Amino acid sequence: MGSAVSLLAVLGFVIIGGFYFASTQLQLSETHRGVASDEYAVLARSAAIAGTERAKQHLAVSFTEESFEGYFDQGTYAVEVSISGPEATITSEGSVVTSEGSRVARTVRSVVDQAPETVPLGFGFGLLVGGDLSVAGTGDVLSIGVADSTAAILNASMHTNSNLQTEGSSAVVAGFGSYSGTVGGRHVETIFQPNYNPYLSPPVAFALPVDIPTVDPLHLADDFGMDVDIRTDMPDSWDASADWNCDLSGTLEGGSATNPRVYYCPGSLRMQNLVFDGYAVIIADGRTEIDRFVGTNVSTYPDGETTSLAIYSGGDILMDGHDEVEAHLFTNGTLQYEGRTKIYGSLTTGGGLNLSGTTEFKFLPTPVALAPPDERDTRLRLLAYSEG
Repeated sequence: MGSAVSLLAVLGFVIIGGFYFASTQLQLSETHRGVASDEYAVLARSAAIAGTERAKQHLAVSFTEESFEGYFDQGTYAVEVSISGPEATITSEGSVVTSEGSRVARTVRSVVDQAPETVPLGFGFGLLVGGDLSVAGTGDVLSIGVADSTAAILNASMHTNSNLQTEGSSAVVAGFGSYSGTVGGRHVETIFQPNYNPYLSPPVAFALPVDIPTVDPLHLADDFGMDVDIRTDMPDSWDASADWNCDLSGTLEGGSATNPRVYYCPGSLRMQNLVFDGYAVIIADGRTEIDRFVGTNVSTYPDGETTSLAIYSGGDILMDGHDEVEAHLFTNGTLQYEGRTKIYGSLTTGGGLNLSGTTEFKFLPTPVALAPPDERDTRLRLLAYSEG
């Protein structure tokens, strides 16, 4: 009798243990399926986000409608970009196929617009110099050239990535001075007189170097979108054997404020009494000479709020005492000048510069369209976001 009871007890434990084991295995299986499902959802969401980022890259280059598909990690994405006025809606569906052959999908929707472009840091200076900078002479060496209400909060500042030296005590710069090397000169504190200084910052101070890239003229022309190659499109203005291969004068066609007309000179460039009818960019492989007047008919100093012409020179820019230019000037070399030259705009040089009071230099800000495209700060602003 006792043996029978013991046997029944053992059988009971076995049966109960079997049920417990089966139940545990079922729970583990369900847990595993739940974890796997969550993992697939994460993979699908990651693919959708990857598609969204690719759409943002597209919009940063071209704010236009688009649709495309792609792969990311173990998933795929399908993206639709639609445009309505200034806004773009990005719908990105990411999906993953499970080990059981079913499909898990997640959708990310974003609404963005284009944040206002800003001119790169280097274009915010009246004068930016890569080498040593010497400031001398008398009177307003660098002043404000804007006549409207923004003049009250504008500074005609200058910076050198090397050493700053001031000579004499009569020169005046209507902005801050900064340097990345050393500073010298007894009157440095009096020469720099910021036009706008609400926080009473020191007028002269050390600053980290500002990136001044060496311009490849042909590459830059391609980046802008070259409209005119002077050698081939203006043969009457081209002479391969002359000291100045491109010789321009008179009136040339310009473009709009958002789409300036781009001229390229694959050699040295001379401009004499030249007016562009609209906004323009002109780029030269070699040196650039400015003779008499060079500017546009968009506005004349002091009526304009910004420059409407940019001149990029692979070599030095040359001017003398009878020359006047209304433009943003950029040179891999430096500015060589004589007499009382007149510059209404801004200047960036890769080399050093000796700036004296014989130059009438008035600062006008550079508009975004005249800055190198690959240097512009193009951003998208997120207006709405959802997942489903």
